[in-house]
Amino acid sequence: MTSLTRRAFVWRSALLGGGAVLGTSLLAACGAQAQPPTSSGGAPAAAPPTAAPATSSGAPAAAPTSAAAGQPAAAGASGGTLSVGLGRVLQDLNGFDLDIASYTNQASIYDTLLTYDQDGNPVPRLAESWTIAPDGSSATIKLRQGATFHNGKPIDADAILANYDKAKDSKFSYQIFSIIPRIKDLTKTDDMALLMTMQGPTPERVVTDILDSINIMAPDSLDFEALKTRAIGSGPFAVESYNPNNQLALKKYDGFWKKPGPSLDRIVYHLSNDIDAQVAGLQAGTNDIVSFLPPNYTTRLKDQFDIYQGPPGTEVYPFRLNPSMAPMDNKLIRQGFQYAINRQGIVDKVFYGYARPQVLPFGQTGPAYETEIIKQYPFDLQKAKQLFEASGNPNWSAVLFVVQGDTTGISIAQIVQADLASIGVKLDVQQISSVESGQHSFAGDYQMSYGIFGNCGKYPTWVTLNSLMRVQNNPVLKGSAAPILDRWQKAVDTANAAITPETQQAAFQGLRDVILDESWLVTICDDITLVAMNKKVKGISINRDDFVVLENAQIAG
Repeated sequence: MTSLTRRAFVWRSALLGGGAVLGTSLLAACGAQAQPPTSSGGAPAAAPPTAAPATSSGAPAAAPTSAAAGQPAAAGASGGTLSVGLGRVLQDLNGFDLDIASYTNQASIYDTLLTYDQDGNPVPRLAESWTIAPDGSSATIKLRQGATFHNGKPIDADAILANYDKAKDSKFSYQIFSIIPRIKDLTKTDDMALLMTMQGPTPERVVTDILDSINIMAPDSLDFEALKTRAIGSGPFAVESYNPNNQLALKKYDGFWKKPGPSLDRIVYHLSNDIDAQVAGLQAGTNDIVSFLPPNYTTRLKDQFDIYQGPPGTEVYPFRLNPSMAPMDNKLIRQGFQYAINRQGIVDKVFYGYARPQVLPFGQTGPAYETEIIKQYPFDLQKAKQLFEASGNPNWSAVLFVVQGDTTGISIAQIVQADLASIGVKLDVQQISSVESGQHSFAGDYQMSYGIFGNCGKYPTWVTLNSLMRVQNNPVLKGSAAPILDRWQKAVDTANAAITPETQQAAFQGLRDVILDESWLVTICDDITLVAMNKKVKGISINRDDFVVLENAQIAG
């Protein structure tokens, strides 16, 4: 099998990941480009399936490493505490919970079996090597010797199996649950090796995305209630203390497998739904960085601070329409809503040009990205009104949930609210907490909601990790909306079994057709993550799923 050339889910190594600093200084990468690995898990192509000779840290010894391979990305002083301001609160510390609020800490607390470099090639992490069958029907996985959890216990085959078994519980595993049906079986072949058998022939990208996607937690910590307050992870930093709705403190894990380990001693996350307070903390010097900065703040911060821009298209901003509840159970209303969105106007007014209009949840870094289809869905209130009239409910009304403190989402909601009001439709915008938003998403008890939609820059069926797009236990495609689920599941199954480029392109078109015809997901634009940071902070990166990676962060002296 040849190595992948596309980027995928959560890059767990601290790489620059295609992002850019928009301020006056650039984050510098040091060292040469590491040798691209193959599907055999970091091994040179001439010698599959084993990995290249490893050093005591487990890294291939064949070539100099770069920032993408886990080396420091910039010179700076070792030690110190990095203060991170986040305008959201955490739902819990569950490594399977991919809520947007967790995007700044999960790559610090947890590690995965593999990651991707900036060219989309898989790179070993907790897996030392892997070999994928020619048709993708199975993969053998060899685990890294000497890797341990934060409680000192070994990360072995039994620990991986415990995570896999727990991921079968949809209540516990949140978005990760959607990965599990793709796996027929995962078995232990020895203490440090596993065999993963797929349901059938599977694209190589899907197999490596699975190995990249699951944050590995200590079996002792796999308890739903316990993870609301504490965690035992596998990443470069361990949880020191956690005060929900206020602060999360992490400390360097001295036993981390990659040596010499992170430069920082501690990371302290300040949590609140008040982004203004977090920006004020940055300006006052109490925050070193502010993560997920709304674009409207960049103008007044860019002269004093570096603004780091993440890679485009890894996430999108959509409206979620619940087709199992009136009035969104009417397909013509959902289709009409597509034309009621002034996508270009929103990009210009709310995102200050950082984003680009989209109608599908498939980002620029993924194989299903399509550039022309946006032209078929112009902003056209008269066409929207015609479809609403054809639905028999031209003056429909609905409640739209938006996360409190999400100034971007609130601005978008208000723009759409005003446009709909001009054609006789009432949209009641209600602000709720991020925790409540997550609860409503998984319960499916909402008419409409708005929020960031992840997993868009990889193999297109990975959007099923979002609750709205699940093919099992879908919270909204039920009851009268069950036929949508049947149609969607067939399209997903076809794409998951497509091996050749020709069959994949046909399958991707099938996914597009279902999403646009049924319109229970109405995409506005892609998402560009922005991080404002003090100029003394170096080595921060944003991966291809918008996770802020701090493994190589340093504070300059």
